[in-house]
Amino acid sequence: MGKMLVLAVGMNSQWGNIIRSVESSLDEKKTPLQEKLAHLAELIGKVGLGVAIAIFVILTAWWFFNDFWGSPWEGKDFKK
Repeated sequence: MGKMLVLAVGMNSQWGNIIRSVESSLDEKKTPLQEKLAHLAELIGKVGLGVAIAIFVILTAWWFFNDFWGSPWEGKDFKK
């Protein structure tokens, strides 16, 4: 079995130093660019969610109506 020397744990370790620096940077005021990018990211997220919901509704309706009335490609004019 090997041995290991532990010099620091918790907030005194390197991981603790990283956490402390991230927490302190969150308290700082955002620059105008960071504020604009945050707004843009929020807008992109909302648009993406809206598109995803619209596609889900359209495809669910497509599946639902085709299940009851048959596929539009199953008509007599369509060659299989």
